Amino acid sequence: MPDVLAPVDIESEVYVLLDGVLDADVATKVPNPRPDKFVRVTRAGGQGRNLVQSDPRLLIECWAPDSVSALNLARMAYAHLWAHYGSSSVWGGRASLTEPVNFPDSETKSPRYQFIATITTNLAEV
Repeated sequence: MPDVLAPVDIESEVYVLLDGVLDADVATKVPNPRPDKFVRVTRAGGQGRNLVQSDPRLLIECWAPDSVSALNLARMAYAHLWAHYGSSSVWGGRASLTEPVNFPDSETKSPRYQFIATITTNLAEV
């Protein structure tokens, strides 16, 4: 029987990376109450690259008490993702990151910066 391949759990991979290096809580869901400094990693789609790779898209949202701190948190998340790509068993050696943008939380008006990371990954056998 041929290998059956599917996208990897890139949210978990990026969560583990960022949770270990950022000075903020990191998760895939916003807790209630949300910490003052918080990063959410959410898979936001993607597409297949070829028969053995895909390009998942992640939304990285960074909240902080003020806009300068939120931007700096987003910059740190960006820098660590950029430095890490290609060094993981699931990353296929390519990453595309948008620049962080100011996107205040519409519900709380809290400062938030966010960016999109598209990371080529190797599909995993299921």
